[in-house]
Amino acid sequence: MICVGTVAEFNPFHLGHQVLIDQMRKRAGKEGIVICVMSGHVTQRALFPVTDKYTRAEMALRSGADLVLELPFPQCASNARAFALAGVRILCSMKTDLMLFGSECGDPDLLSHVTDMTKNEKTVRTEDEDNLGDPALFARSVQALGIRELGPNDRLGIAYMRAAKDDGLELSFDTVLRPAVSDLAPSASDLRKRILAGDDSFQALLPEVVLDIWNRAEAEGRVLSPDHLQRLHDYVWMTYRSPDTGRLDTYGMCGGLNHRIFKKANEAPDSDAFFTSLKTKRYTDAHLRRVLLFGLTGVSREDTEKKPRYTILLGASEAGKTYLSSLRKAELDIPVLTKPSDVPDSEAAGRQKHLSEELDKLFTTCLVKALPSGRFIRESPVLPDNRQP
Repeated sequence: MICVGTVAEFNPFHLGHQVLIDQMRKRAGKEGIVICVMSGHVTQRALFPVTDKYTRAEMALRSGADLVLELPFPQCASNARAFALAGVRILCSMKTDLMLFGSECGDPDLLSHVTDMTKNEKTVRTEDEDNLGDPALFARSVQALGIRELGPNDRLGIAYMRAAKDDGLELSFDTVLRPAVSDLAPSASDLRKRILAGDDSFQALLPEVVLDIWNRAEAEGRVLSPDHLQRLHDYVWMTYRSPDTGRLDTYGMCGGLNHRIFKKANEAPDSDAFFTSLKTKRYTDAHLRRVLLFGLTGVSREDTEKKPRYTILLGASEAGKTYLSSLRKAELDIPVLTKPSDVPDSEAAGRQKHLSEELDKLFTTCLVKALPSGRFIRESPVLPDNRQP
């Protein structure tokens, strides 16, 4: 039996994701298992997903996945290294043989070469580069090797390869070439913009097999509300106007960024002006959102670098259930929980649960139908007999 896995966000689940899962199924064969490790209620760029994790898991299952496991917070919203390391660790704990990921270049040998030639995205800065962020410096180091510019999925693929190598994990890699963005195959960011703008044209660009799942989530109010999201932005702005030394001393609050955030929050007349004023060449929008989110939830750098103490089963097919049952719990380096409330009795696992709950307190307020903060602690995995028609 071959087990093929990937790490994804499915925000939203679109045609490119369907192509990825189709290729995973082709590589796994009829008897193989397709595993998706998926971000929960925040993505790697520190954005809230357009719908909750169980709805997105159901879409992946309907499209051919066998198991959907959660990439926990805060790793799911961390930098590429921490995000990738947590993802491949969960895949390897599940005895995954091959990882597939989307790629702009579609050349796994090239990406493996870059992995060997560049240790990480931290590059020694020259004086004229001091105002550049680490991703920009990494791009310069790749160009210095005589390699054409790599896309964001290529860079994340390199992070997966490097994470497996650095952690001594046995995992093979291959790519699925991402189709060029077009009117018929728009980017995920374009689809998100349409969704938040109330433009229903996005529905024609989703895989047909998941449309009823989206419509149900929309009817139940389990999708993001632009108005509620704006309310959260206002809360963030007002929160950082206070000189809370604890909040301004969390992950990423270094190099004077903590003082800049406090200063800009107090100078800005509203939340939009606040977020706009924070931007610099050195700090990407994703980094700034990540720092603000981690400050609100109390995430430290140590939290992002820890190995996940457990992963939550978001959904499973019949084949996935059978495969999961075949794995002895003692053999799993990272336990799989069927209920979020069944957290192992350890300080590290308790910390992971606490941070997840802090995130959910924010995410649940941004849905069309605001939910109690503990709503998803009681959620059951998506199984063939409890949601699909």
